[in-house]
Amino acid sequence: MNIIGKMSNYLRLVMRERIKLNSELLGADITPSQYMVAFRDISNFAASIGDENPAYYSHKAQSGIVGHPVLPVKWSWQVICALPQKSTVAIPDGLLENMLHQSEHLILHRPVRPGDELRVSGKWVGLRPHKMGVKVGLRFDYWDSRAQPVVTEYVGGIILGAHYMDGKNVLEFPPVIEQPDSNEVLWQREIPVSRLTCYHYDGCNDIVYPIHTDIKRAREQGLPDIILQGTATLAMCTSMLIESCAGKNPARVAAVAGKFTDILVPPNMLTVRVYKQTAHEVFFDSVEQNGKYVLRDGYLRIRND
Repeated sequence: MNIIGKMSNYLRLVMRERIKLNSELLGADITPSQYMVAFRDISNFAASIGDENPAYYSHKAQSGIVGHPVLPVKWSWQVICALPQKSTVAIPDGLLENMLHQSEHLILHRPVRPGDELRVSGKWVGLRPHKMGVKVGLRFDYWDSRAQPVVTEYVGGIILGAHYMDGKNVLEFPPVIEQPDSNEVLWQREIPVSRLTCYHYDGCNDIVYPIHTDIKRAREQGLPDIILQGTATLAMCTSMLIESCAGKNPARVAAVAGKFTDILVPPNMLTVRVYKQTAHEVFFDSVEQNGKYVLRDGYLRIRND
């Protein structure tokens, strides 16, 4: 059994009463939030994952300063943390504390830039039973001050140990990405992951969850140690692919997605493996130094120059 399965069993034992969810949540809105994008949001995010691409720091960059394609998770995390106040349908106590982040799918209609005034609206778009509890889907839409779309983000999670009370299932989950028949590795690159990366990612982006920075809290949740944030893993993979496949230009990224399948305990070596590549699409996964998958069904879509 992998560590995620062990966590699920652990939580089932310690929870006195299972969280109960029903289809009332499906389609419920999440009150919009407003964010002003600062230069430091962009530069700090890139610095937190060790990405030195000038596009995130220098006004002389070819594309001008743009945000990393995974940067929007900085703001959706703030909304998720405020769900008890922002969800128009009440959520059960303990839902956030027992939510395991399972997947990310970001569609970038255009790059995020300094000075953008973002309005982030949300919706509960999916619920269905899962062997570990209940799978949930959230959609976040990012609009600029001219009411033009900037980003569409789908977040998938599992409420560990929860119970789904009725049979109405998916309303909307991310667009299905047809995966290649073969997963034979075409090429791969290694990315060293320092233990400090967890703290840099937490502090630079205000993405705070104790299992990533507090050994005691991590072990209380059945983990062996602190673990790297899933979105940090996706961001580091994306950075490497921009370098290798998108002409070092993050503004060319139209979409990025992946499923988080297991934990990475730093220090570690993250290996990004590409198993299909065309002019506009890259399919990849990533494993840690012991060969354990930490991200599957990775996908990057690239615009023309």
